[in-house]
Amino acid sequence: MPARSIGATGAASAAQGAVALPRQALPRHEAGPDSHPSGSFALDAKHLLRSVNSLAFPIIGEDLFQTMLGMVDLIMVGKLGAVAIVGVGTALQIMFIVLAALAAVDIGTTVLVARAIGADQPDEAARAIKQSLVLGVVLAAIIKRRL
Repeated sequence: MPARSIGATGAASAAQGAVALPRQALPRHEAGPDSHPSGSFALDAKHLLRSVNSLAFPIIGEDLFQTMLGMVDLIMVGKLGAVAIVGVGTALQIMFIVLAALAAVDIGTTVLVARAIGADQPDEAARAIKQSLVLGVVLAAIIKRRL
């Protein structure tokens, strides 16, 4: 079965309404001898760099703010003594471990959904999303019980 690109209206229905994808279309290949028969999208270096930066900078900002939050917590309790500093430091390490575990689930889900949508398998993409949501709820329940 030839690959088919998902347009702006088909992307949201590909995951059965579970995910809202951006409606911004990428530039298409010009018709020519090297053009892909399925009408797939082309990413030039400029557009790719812009797309990566638009995703990377908010993530970098979030990580910086998370680190700054820990530093501010340490500064605030620094006057209370060594025990308070150790307590905040330990809590920060636990928080970073939990965030890393949830980020791993997020990244894995993104890969599975993107792969399924790229392979024109919307049912598989919806299944991956549902499993990820269930896993997220289970992890949240486990974390809540332990803390």
